[in-house]
Amino acid sequence: QMQEQALRVLGALYHVMIQSMEAMQMALKMEQVSSLRGLAADMLALSTRQEEISAMIPPDLRNLRSQELIRSQHRVQKATVRVHENLSQLMDEAPNRIMRLLKKLDALIEEMGTSLRAMEENRSQIARLHARESLAAANRMVISLLTEAQMAGGSGGSSGKPMPSMGEQLQK
Repeated sequence: QMQEQALRVLGALYHVMIQSMEAMQMALKMEQVSSLRGLAADMLALSTRQEEISAMIPPDLRNLRSQELIRSQHRVQKATVRVHENLSQLMDEAPNRIMRLLKKLDALIEEMGTSLRAMEENRSQIARLHARESLAAANRMVISLLTEAQMAGGSGGSSGKPMPSMGEQLQK
């Protein structure tokens, strides 16, 4: 009889341990979703700054205002590198998908670098072209990050409420 009671206690402990592990996994998943959404928000802000830069590139880059434009592009590129660094910290959960996102960010950073070099060389047409390409890539990155956040979070939230659509997330 003591053996049966010990088995019941052991079974109950096992059940509690399984529930705790599931709760920890859910917490980690929600933390990753939160991180991905935060990175998407950061990229959206960088996209807005990139759009401003694209619109401000003058036909002639030799004037004084161009130096501020070059500094702005450099700051946006550096901030994108920080997004890359933060995203790389999320590799544990879905390494293949995160690696694809990191490669997209690498391409975006390179595109920004091409725009920056063209600005420094007073090649305004090329600078404008690559700044616009950077803007498009940044917008695609926002969508990719939100998609990954939705995939990481599963089909619905833990509260039973459906996950907001990507459009709603972009508006936030």
